[in-house]
Amino acid sequence: MSTILHTPFNVMPENMDIWFQDEARFGQQNQTTRIWAERGSRPRA
Repeated sequence: MSTILHTPFNVMPENMDIWFQDEARFGQQNQTTRIWAERGSRPRA
């Protein structure tokens, strides 16, 4: 909230994008084991 309050006054709120960061399940998940593991096995990676 403090970042929003400290934005310059010449920037209109209609022109701003507000993004939130969440580190849970970020990026590609559980795809690399499909390359090298045999089908039906349960590899640990």
